[in-house]
Amino acid sequence: MTDGPGIPPPPPPPPPPEPPDESGTGGWQPTPEGPAWGPAQPMGSWGPPPAAPKPGVIPLRPLGIPELLDGAITAIRRYPKATIVPSFVVALGLGALDYLTALVSITMYRGVNDLDPTTASGSDIVGIVGPTLFVALVGGVVQLVATVLLTGVITAVMGQAVLGRDVTLADAWAIVRPRAWRLLGLGLLVVLIVIVGLFICLIPGIILAVFLSVSSAALVLERSTVGAAIGRSWRLISGAFWRTFGALILMVIIYAVINVAISIPFSIPEFVAPSVDSATLTVNETQFVINNAIATIGSVIVSTITLPFIAAVLSLIYIDRRMRTEGLDITLARQSQQP
Repeated sequence: MTDGPGIPPPPPPPPPPEPPDESGTGGWQPTPEGPAWGPAQPMGSWGPPPAAPKPGVIPLRPLGIPELLDGAITAIRRYPKATIVPSFVVALGLGALDYLTALVSITMYRGVNDLDPTTASGSDIVGIVGPTLFVALVGGVVQLVATVLLTGVITAVMGQAVLGRDVTLADAWAIVRPRAWRLLGLGLLVVLIVIVGLFICLIPGIILAVFLSVSSAALVLERSTVGAAIGRSWRLISGAFWRTFGALILMVIIYAVINVAISIPFSIPEFVAPSVDSATLTVNETQFVINNAIATIGSVIVSTITLPFIAAVLSLIYIDRRMRTEGLDITLARQSQQP
């Protein structure tokens, strides 16, 4: 009896799937991989290279400056509840503080008009100007805190937006909340560094602002410390200073255009019926209250639009630099395929 052909051996089992990221960083930790250039074309193929995957608001490849801006706008439109809503709340609070400062300044104008320069002392001047300066200082601190935290929330949203994942405001805040104090410390430190640079000379301040522009994104997305985030931002921008500077300048121009286009209509009442006589510093208090209320509405609208736009652009600059230098696009493409 001869042996038949027999049963062929079973095929080898398929390779196990790549385990999901369990580092707690969402795949944002620095990676040693080089830039992703896509698969090589076969010999004799003259077709275009394969399109980069685009699971979210940007294609996962190095970005051009127009794509940075478009990605920021797309993210805001796609996730309005996680971007526009918190921006409106912050803008409304800051607008209320600005309006309160304006109302307190009425007292300052009254005191200046009643002041006798021949008998006024330093304490008299402090008593007149002090309340307005105090309210303005408190407003400045609140503005810094609110803006820094909002930037962190928008950054967290962008971290999910590039992967095409759903993200809510609660999800974004859950990412930012454990590192809120570090984020505030980083924001304060960066502001102080830039102010010192601007005080020494305008150019050093601008250079420092560019090199530190993505430090908040590094802290939020990489869960790093303040010092590590500053060093990370400096290294990522090194070698791409002028490109980053150009993107930031274009961002500022867009902000200025939006600001002017929206603010001018809300400033018309002050031009038509000025509330303060510049020669005598006499205040028409009723007109002052009305004009500042109208101007505050315009300020709230401007901030609601521009705050998330600026934060989103800075986040995408950070992501673009990592895709160019570390091949982050490969990691993100893998992350986008995981549930």
